[in-house]
Amino acid sequence: RLLPILRPMSFDKEEVVCTQGEECTEINVVLKGSLTGTTVVAGEPLPRVRRVLVGGSVNSVCVLGLWNRCVESVEANEPVESYAVSSTDFLGLFTVDLDLMTLEQLQRNEVAKFAMDPDLPGRPLHYACFSAVELSFLHVARPER
Repeated sequence: RLLPILRPMSFDKEEVVCTQGEECTEINVVLKGSLTGTTVVAGEPLPRVRRVLVGGSVNSVCVLGLWNRCVESVEANEPVESYAVSSTDFLGLFTVDLDLMTLEQLQRNEVAKFAMDPDLPGRPLHYACFSAVELSFLHVARPER
């Protein structure tokens, strides 16, 4: 059910994938290359920086319907190939009760992995690796070798 909604994407070196605070409607899972994500966090003197490698993703909290803004600015370190999936298409995969229970568990797992802004309830400050979502994409979207 996932393969038909995967959209191949490519980014050139130094191309901006997304900007912190802008509207976010899709996840990107890296198939080749790497990205750098930078998150400016209120009260911290330096931005948080993470490297997104093959198998990593950008905007997991958005695709799960937990937040609709990019929580980091992301730029390609080199040419990058990825799959993108819109939040609407991804959430549409969960249609029966068992699927909805799985989605709720994925959401709980993701919420536990990012810090929340104490002044703005529901707003993520930073997030780490979202392996549950990433692994579900890589399981069905592994590129041919």
